[in-house]
Amino acid sequence: MRDIQSILAEASKVADELRLPYIQQKRLRKSIERIHIQVVGFPSSVNLRVRQLIKVAIESAASERSVELTDIIQGAEAVLTDEIKTQVGNYEDIRDHIIYEIITGDI
Repeated sequence: MRDIQSILAEASKVADELRLPYIQQKRLRKSIERIHIQVVGFPSSVNLRVRQLIKVAIESAASERSVELTDIIQGAEAVLTDEIKTQVGNYEDIRDHIIYEIITGDI
């Protein structure tokens, strides 16, 4: 498991690549920290299931689309079911979970 500082550094690079405004970059970093705490500190069966389904969605999107990060994020979101989207939260929460899995996974 990677440490939070290296994950946040990678998240900053992703935010720059996505050209997020400063406020959204700050929100992304806080969201990544929250997700990391859920993953490391309090892994529930629901969280594990959601993470697995997000990973599958990312892999599906990455194999079908270009290698552009925005395309992969949009493709992964499109593949996720409404049930999973509801469990994760709003669009930004879904995007942040996808980014977290991209950063921490072997995707």
